[in-house]
Amino acid sequence: MLLASAGCESGWDIDGEVLTGAVTDKAHRLLVFVAEGRALQPGVVPPTTSGQWEMVKNEPTIPATSTTFAQNEFGCHAGTVMVIAWAPRVDPGPQITFNPQTGDLLALSDVRKPYCGPRSKPDHVVLTLTNQPFQAPATPAPSTAPDAGR
Repeated sequence: MLLASAGCESGWDIDGEVLTGAVTDKAHRLLVFVAEGRALQPGVVPPTTSGQWEMVKNEPTIPATSTTFAQNEFGCHAGTVMVIAWAPRVDPGPQITFNPQTGDLLALSDVRKPYCGPRSKPDHVVLTLTNQPFQAPATPAPSTAPDAGR
């Protein structure tokens, strides 16, 4: 019975650090999220409606040099995992919803598939937050073309 119980404790772990020394304006909040999804794309901010999101760090201001984070989960992830560091220009308030705007600072990790099993083998991620502002994707203008199906 003990052996069966021990086999059920599988999971996955990811930990790391966000390097912040290059950021000149440290007065903004720093939030770190772990996003899970079936097929996250490298270099693309995943929509919050796809997969699971969890905030793993909430710093009131950007630290002088760095901050660490860790995510330890039971069960397996949704397929792929990405870590996102976000320093919004405008404080999102107490009800934080990930919604980066043009001018915010954003750093994305590569897409990972952390080991999922009975022994911990954490993936280690290092992100570097810089002064490079995020550029939100342009919203397509509404179509004015006549409906071809009518």
